[in-house]
Amino acid sequence: MVFTFLNPILLWGLTAAALPLLIHLLQRRRYTTVRWAAMQFLQASVNVRSRRLRLEQLLLLLIRTLLIALVILALCRPVLHASRLAGAGREPRYAVLVLDDSFSMGYRPEGDSSTFDRARDRALELLEKVLRRGDAASVVLASDPPRALIGKPSFDLPGVAARLRALRPSDRGTNYGKSARLALELLQQSRIAQQEVYLFTDNQAAGWAGEKRDAAAWDALARKARLVVAPAAEGAAPNVAVQGVRLVRGPVTQRAPAHIEAVVTNFSTSPRAGLFARLEVDGKQTGSAEKLDLQPGQSLPVRFQYLFDKPGMHPCTVRITGDRLAADDAGYLAVQVHRDVRALVVNGAPDASAPEKDAAFFLQAALAPSSLSGEEPVAVQPTVVTDTTLDKKTLKGFDLVLLANVAVLDAESRRSLGEFAQNGGGVLIFLGDRVDPQVYNGQLLESQPRILPARLGALSGTRLTLDPASFTHAALARFRTAQDIELNTAQFTHSFVLQPDAADRSVHVMARFSNGAPALVEKQFGLGRLVLCASGVNPGWTDLPLKPAFLPLIQQLAAYLSTAAEGPRNLRLGERVVKHLPLSEANGRVTVTDPHGTDATVRPNVTAEGATVAIEDLSQAGFYRVAIAQQPLDVIAVNREPEESDLHPLREADLRHFLTARDWAWLPPAADLSATLARNRQGVELWRYLLFAAMGLMAVESLAAQMLGRRS
Repeated sequence: MVFTFLNPILLWGLTAAALPLLIHLLQRRRYTTVRWAAMQFLQASVNVRSRRLRLEQLLLLLIRTLLIALVILALCRPVLHASRLAGAGREPRYAVLVLDDSFSMGYRPEGDSSTFDRARDRALELLEKVLRRGDAASVVLASDPPRALIGKPSFDLPGVAARLRALRPSDRGTNYGKSARLALELLQQSRIAQQEVYLFTDNQAAGWAGEKRDAAAWDALARKARLVVAPAAEGAAPNVAVQGVRLVRGPVTQRAPAHIEAVVTNFSTSPRAGLFARLEVDGKQTGSAEKLDLQPGQSLPVRFQYLFDKPGMHPCTVRITGDRLAADDAGYLAVQVHRDVRALVVNGAPDASAPEKDAAFFLQAALAPSSLSGEEPVAVQPTVVTDTTLDKKTLKGFDLVLLANVAVLDAESRRSLGEFAQNGGGVLIFLGDRVDPQVYNGQLLESQPRILPARLGALSGTRLTLDPASFTHAALARFRTAQDIELNTAQFTHSFVLQPDAADRSVHVMARFSNGAPALVEKQFGLGRLVLCASGVNPGWTDLPLKPAFLPLIQQLAAYLSTAAEGPRNLRLGERVVKHLPLSEANGRVTVTDPHGTDATVRPNVTAEGATVAIEDLSQAGFYRVAIAQQPLDVIAVNREPEESDLHPLREADLRHFLTARDWAWLPPAADLSATLARNRQGVELWRYLLFAAMGLMAVESLAAQMLGRRS
């Protein structure tokens, strides 16, 4: 607590409090000693009473001194302030309003008022009732990435309020750390001495987790400005959300039903029974709804099978029964349906005595697991050849080429394979005992076309496993935390040391071994992609083909490579996508329509590798539709950040645990914002209380003087 005085010059009047003491000292009675024989009988009684009389006189002196001090202090008009919210007269103030506009703020606890509405109303109350003429304000939106709605200090407070009223929650997640950095940057650019920061939020715990916390930024903010955290909601809010939608395996064709899976999570503290999930294709509901019963904190997959009746792009939505947060009740998936997908498997080391032991057998079985038994149609039609000569005629009509332990490719085969990838085909290369690193490096890396994604080093005999933590690539992301697919149990007894070129931006490491060495390396080659595996797929080199994880891995790589020319189309909010176009469309007009139906024109970029168009502003969840000259080209599905669906808030005690700066205020939802802030800013004047205390002391002094005077 801090005391200030509105009339500090009157503090000199406190010297008057010494007057009773001076009067007491000046008027002390002087006694004359007279020898009297009978006095000795009274001496004992006087000694007993004299000490009590002195104490009574000192008490009366203290009351009179305190009475004068209270009157003088009341005239000085003392004011009590909170330490960091202490006022500074009528100096102009600069307030930075950090408003959380993440999609979790769209939660509606009751009625039509959402958490965002309540937070915005508190921010408007600050602008209209607390800030005064001459004060300035800026507004930071705290979703990820944070944006300065009003960057430079604005003295037009009604204008700031008008822009706040027009705001709605975004589809983004929360990032409090980045928001603090942006607010700190705005404060450092301002010369206004009195600075304040107000955070209006649902105080979601997920927004303070990990790197999003950045406690150092908030501590720096609390030291530079007066920081107030004003949550708009308290307590855990129940919510059930669709956490993601994906294709379970392989590319999609008209020949076989597509397997679509969504994960539904219950973030509530109570069970949810009778929840229904539905699949919508092209905006229409398909089939019957799937019923789900979820326990608190439980995640369950819900699977749908759907046979597409025509090729092309199809937007698919998995929607669950609505709750109080509608934003995450749907997940989106864009599916490209092909007439068929054909894969060419080149067997470089056929085993005539035991064909079920060579690499081509396992690849064929993984690409089309039911083709051997004929139980149901398959999405991929593999063709196995032993002739390693690859010309244009051989490759015509195929979407994917897999090389299995191929020793050498002649010049014509290398040119044909390069053109195949250049035009959008996918190539997957598995090594083996017939591969000579010097030959591969000389023919496929040091000669044209340079199609090898990495240089082959020495052959290693160290037993290795795959590291699931390295599966950050989009094609392998589902294996990173999958509970039903354990790629890390497969062992590799032989592998080549791959040496990708770090300076080549078209090369990316897709997966690594447990020792950190690259296991899968990808190279973008024109419209297509090439992927090199450091090992083979025959049992002599690895037991991966014998593991259940082998089939989904090959299916996922086949789906990724066979659609190489199409580019990624299922993204997270805020990601960027580059679509490759035919050179004939380099001068075409590319139109991107966002989920709300707003069109934007994007200009293609023409380079030596071809024409591309970058789509960067993917800031809304739903489907983006791309067209060239008004002809549909692609559909991009954008999903929200799944962590944002967890609405559990951070308690004040937990927030104070890691925000170590002492001087910041917590303003709970039930508190009257304007009254509390006005009291904190202007302080509480104590002169009335001091005068009341002085009047009480006057009554006490009068009674004490009468009683003690009679006794004296």
